[in-house]
Amino acid sequence: MPKDEFVPRIDVRGPERRRQLIEATVRVLIRDGVAGVTHRSVSTEVGLPISATTYYFSTLESLLSATFRALFEAFIVDLGNRPRSGTTPSAGIDDVVDGLFSALAERADSYRVLNELQLVASRRPDLRVHSAIYWESWIQVVQDQLAVSSDTARAVIALFDGYIVAFLGTGRVPDRDHFRSTVAAIVGIDKAV
Repeated sequence: MPKDEFVPRIDVRGPERRRQLIEATVRVLIRDGVAGVTHRSVSTEVGLPISATTYYFSTLESLLSATFRALFEAFIVDLGNRPRSGTTPSAGIDDVVDGLFSALAERADSYRVLNELQLVASRRPDLRVHSAIYWESWIQVVQDQLAVSSDTARAVIALFDGYIVAFLGTGRVPDRDHFRSTVAAIVGIDKAV
């Protein structure tokens, strides 16, 4: 499989080498999980000496932190840039549903990494700040797409996360019609208030 198939293009400020190291870290995370990330495994993945990895990221915490931030920023940009099918509430719901099912099809391994990093963040304050920023950014994207309150956006995201975790845990693609009808019900309650 081509190495970039599951790795989203990551925009990183600074040298090209830094971007290469972060993308290599994503590939290691996809293959081996968080436990597999070492300076050596990343430098081997990218084909650079270990000194290059430690020069740009002196600690594993800084490497994981930069990778987590770059990965969630790539997803937020992707979600925000998806084409919209219209301005009606129904079109917004379809856009959110299409976003979930496209993401599952296109980036299942990247979502696995992002979810693993979010769980690691529950024990690591250095990653927790990125998780909080990711969450707030995602709320804003869903709020904009559906023209709903932040509470309703949170409910839709919780549903989305539940479907992703179920998919990652079982390998079964969720029922699209059920997901759409549940999102529509959540949005309908918001619109009725």
